[in-house]
Amino acid sequence: MNLIEDPWIPVATRSGRRLRIAPWELTKDLEKDPIVMVAAPRPDFSGALLEFLIGLLQTEAAPEERRDWARWRDDPPSPAVLHDRLTPAKPHFELFGDGPRFMQSFDEFEGKSKGIGDLIVDDPPSEMIKKNTDLFIKRDRISGLCPSCAAAALYVANAYSPAAGRGHRTSLRGGGPVTTLVTPDPGSQPERMILWHVVWLNVMSRRDFENSVPGNAALHSLEHTYAWTAPTRTSENGEVTTPEDMSPYHAFWGMPRRIRLHEPGEVGSCDLCLDRAPLVRGFELRHGGMNYDGAWLHPLTPYSFDEAGVPAAFHMPRGGLGYKNWPSIATGQKDRKIRREPALVGRNALRLARGSSARMSILAFGYDVDNAKIRGWYEYRAPAFAQEPDAGAVLKERAGGMVLAAGEVAGNLRTALRAAWKSEKSPEFAISAFWQGTEARFYQRLDELVRVLGEEEAERKVLKTWHDVLCTASEKLFETWAEAGEIGAADPGRIARAHVQLKKNNWKTSIRNALLLPEKQAGKKGEAHD
Repeated sequence: MNLIEDPWIPVATRSGRRLRIAPWELTKDLEKDPIVMVAAPRPDFSGALLEFLIGLLQTEAAPEERRDWARWRDDPPSPAVLHDRLTPAKPHFELFGDGPRFMQSFDEFEGKSKGIGDLIVDDPPSEMIKKNTDLFIKRDRISGLCPSCAAAALYVANAYSPAAGRGHRTSLRGGGPVTTLVTPDPGSQPERMILWHVVWLNVMSRRDFENSVPGNAALHSLEHTYAWTAPTRTSENGEVTTPEDMSPYHAFWGMPRRIRLHEPGEVGSCDLCLDRAPLVRGFELRHGGMNYDGAWLHPLTPYSFDEAGVPAAFHMPRGGLGYKNWPSIATGQKDRKIRREPALVGRNALRLARGSSARMSILAFGYDVDNAKIRGWYEYRAPAFAQEPDAGAVLKERAGGMVLAAGEVAGNLRTALRAAWKSEKSPEFAISAFWQGTEARFYQRLDELVRVLGEEEAERKVLKTWHDVLCTASEKLFETWAEAGEIGAADPGRIARAHVQLKKNNWKTSIRNALLLPEKQAGKKGEAHD
């Protein structure tokens, strides 16, 4: 199967039709029944296939300059034009055969023969099966995959790979990275919510890409982008691969895993998509794939930077994303000694959207990983705003202050409940309820804030109503749970003192400074405004 020429990517159209397309068919039936989404049988496959399409167009079809990028944004190319642009890459995207294979070891090797289910990252690992602890994710669920699902699983294994034992490397971003895409806003731009626009918004001009993504732009040979087209760069003796060793475009095509798929065999029903096709039953695996080191920056992932400027990819928090993470994925944030920046592609997309629409959307997704264990897959959608530089800087500061204040109030609630219970146990159920209960109102206040940016008194009013929301939410949760400690241990006096201290702490200097609040007047108490 050729991943450029053959229809293998599962998609859905606006009318609800399901079909498979080749990458060059992204703009098929654009006027009558456009393709609106990738529709793989698993959400992680859908996320990975979005990245595949973005990476492919970035590598093979990106224009040199921004003005040419804007031309395809406003007037999408026909499938025939896309076919011409992608055809030169066809020889490098064969999934099987005797020559180079997509994202597989160039060299044949003696490794462990694995069932195809082991290619699925959340399938129970062999150690769980040996110990008979595969209680919730059962063994032998997946024994045969169609070539389409096998290709998606291969990309997932390399792009998101968590730790998997000695010598089995993690992805270029580490295990469980967060991917963020800028998309049209589903509420205000429903007509633009088609797959072409989602993909193209996250492609940069070649000049912008090579000037912002680490890598050696002077390396033009195939193997410096598509590592599978040349003898494998192994790491069996600890060798590393740094950005200077590869082209910037290699960020989309990392190969930390040494894998060779078995050839498809008998026709059967795929265990994931249920289509009938020649099934892939297994693969060969060996340790010592590419070992990524140095200042890699994947263009679709937010990063934090320490005082020395060393980057660390943003990984999915336990339990998924919430508005507490909004500055990290949307505007950036400076927190003590750490600087957080949104994904390079996202910043570029919002910059190019200035003047056309003030509101966009961010789609974030990824695995929640605990070392080698997959705890879950999470997706999150949040607003993004295409601001001019000065307004963007104000929004970054104000939104960061809103999140900082919420974190402080959540901490005050935790302290108050511990004091009321006279216990060191952490009331995480109440803290979780606090964040969830204030999420919708955070985005309401954010919309209000964006409308009044530059009007200082109006900004202060919005920030004051946000403080009221936080105070009311924390106090209500305290009142609900303060007497829920150990049976017979409730002390009304202790609870009352903890309640008073909570109210006092919610007006401490750090919160007032974050929200531009005046000194609290004695005897006054804010009320929430919805």
